[in-house]
Amino acid sequence: MLFYLAATIVLWRRSMLPVLLLVYGAALAGGLISGNALLGFIGSPMVIEFLMGVGLALAPSTRLPWPGAAAVLIGLTAAIWGTSSDFGAIENMFNGIAVWRWAAWGVPALLIAWGSLQFEELLKGSLFRFGAAGDDASYALYLSHPVFLLMAPTNPYVLLALCPPVLIAFGFVVHYKVEKPLLHWVRRILSKDEHPARLVHSEAVSSADP
Repeated sequence: MLFYLAATIVLWRRSMLPVLLLVYGAALAGGLISGNALLGFIGSPMVIEFLMGVGLALAPSTRLPWPGAAAVLIGLTAAIWGTSSDFGAIENMFNGIAVWRWAAWGVPALLIAWGSLQFEELLKGSLFRFGAAGDDASYALYLSHPVFLLMAPTNPYVLLALCPPVLIAFGFVVHYKVEKPLLHWVRRILSKDEHPARLVHSEAVSSADP
């Protein structure tokens, strides 16, 4: 949530980006060195995974089929290894240093995403449209899934079979019935607030014309 607050500030004032990155870098280093809880929260290594996604979104568009296929293959292999029973527990990663989760999980995810983008023109049809809709609903899923996990069964096999479809379905419901109506309502309020300002601005421009 702190990351999304920072992203909102950057969207509001682009000039704040270097400041926030500097604060994050300092907190990340300070938290690792001192073990301070507040610095560890502000400089959470998980933010690196978000920043990797931002970097991917800003990267130039490319169509490199063979490197893309290799990236997906390497990413999937690393993801399977990184989530195995011998390695996947965050607490056990790299002798308990959870700061490296961005390398164990984030980098494979980045490789899979970048590699898949190299075949974007081929990713068409109803299956991929459903995937795109799932991406739109991903934030609703992110916010709503803890509710179900609190009531999740303890049996790991039942958990694996039951939770993903239930969580995904609930995420779609929250997205279409809660998130989208709220966004529409907020945009409608903001658009009403902007009209007077636009009118004043246009009148001022008109009066300044010779």
